[in-house]
Parts: sequence; C-alpha cells; structure tokens
Amino acid sequence: MSDQGIVKGQAEIYRKSFAEHGDAPRATYNAGREAQELRFERILQHLTPVRSPFSIHDVGAGLCDLHRYLLAEGIEHTYSGTDVVQEMIDHGREKYPKITLHNRDILSDEVADRHDFVVLSGLFNLPGNTDPDAWKQFVLQMVDKMYEMAEVAVSFNFLSSYRTFTDPDLFYIDPAEMLDHCMKHLSRFVILDHAYPLFECTATVFRPEFVEGRHEPDIFAKYFRVSRF
Repeated sequence: MSDQGIVKGQAEIYRKSFAEHGDAPRATYNAGREAQELRFERILQHLTPVRSPFSIHDVGAGLCDLHRYLLAEGIEHTYSGTDVVQEMIDHGREKYPKITLHNRDILSDEVADRHDFVVLSGLFNLPGNTDPDAWKQFVLQMVDKMYEMAEVAVSFNFLSSYRTFTDPDLFYIDPAEMLDHCMKHLSRFVILDHAYPLFECTATVFRPEFVEGRHEPDIFAKYFRVSRF
C-alpha cells in the first residue's frame, strides 16, 4: 500500500470514530482522559524545561487535546497542528479560533513550516488494514519528516514490544529498533522513556546543534564533530 493509501485509510478510521464519539478522548482511541494526559506529560517532560515559551506542532492533532492540556497547565506556547480528517480540523478551528490547523499529508504535501517542537501522540498505534511491514516503514518515514520540521526536538510515543498482552489490531515496535533508527538517521541525542504504566515508550530526539549550543564549546566541541552513527 502506498503512503497516500495508508493516509486515506487512517482518515477513514478516525473520521468514523469522531462521528461515533464526538469531542471525547475515545474519538482518538484514547481509553480515557487520564491515560491521554499521561501521554502528553511524557511527551512534554523533556521539552518544556529547555524553551519557554515555545512553538509546538501536533502531528495527528485530532481534537487538539494537547492544546487544551497546555492551556490547562498554564504552559505558554504557540500551537499548530496537522490532521487528515477535515471534520476534526473544522471542530478544532471552531473550538480554538486562534490556532493554525492544516489538512495535509506531511509525507507527500509541500511542508515549509518549522517549529521548536514537533510531536505526535497515539498515531502510530492503529494500522488498520495496512500490512505490518508497510506500516513500520510509514512510521519511520513520519518520524524522519517530523524531525525535518523541528528546530529543537521531536517527541512521540509508540506501543512497545515489551508488554504482557497483545491486541491484534494494534502495532508494536521494539524500543531498541526505534532507538537504532533515530541514532543512525537523525541524531544521537535521544531519550527513551519506558517508565510509566502504559505498555508504550516515548522517544524524544534533540537536534545536535541545539544540544551543542547549550554546552561550553571549548570543552565539548569534539563531541559534536559527528552527530550520529
């Protein structure tokens, strides 16, 4: 299946769920608000300490619940998002008139905007009818594209191969495989967080130039001559 075919399938899945559940976490396949907000907390935990205020772009923005969370926490930010379900975008624009939302496929459409942080929550979990190997390739391509869009870092979650039960409708990946991909293709400045109750992992990848700028060049310059393996 082509990337565009995968995106079309995803749009159908989430459009149907939104029509059924409306403005609720279940519309984006979150079991409840608590689990959703735990995911947001882990995505943001290594981002908010390094820059404030910041611009953040939410890939698979859905109902813009990340924006709602940031507002509730009093975290100063500029929010924008991408989604492929027009009905969700219309809902988000009506609910939050000041934000910017795009209906686009970031892998095939022209994308020129850049942001401090580019994040994604939950979008890699549900492949629908896509073959697992094709879905894995899609996931890794999405991670690479998000990194291109980020000035400082990307942060995203995925279901972990370390689990005690398996849902055949969901996609799991070995955190070591994700770490290896990020190290070899993006940056060696990676944080993997597997230390929370859900059977998932959050990866945060910083751009080497940002990390280098936060350290004394006369002391640490030699460590930045090569940023990935």
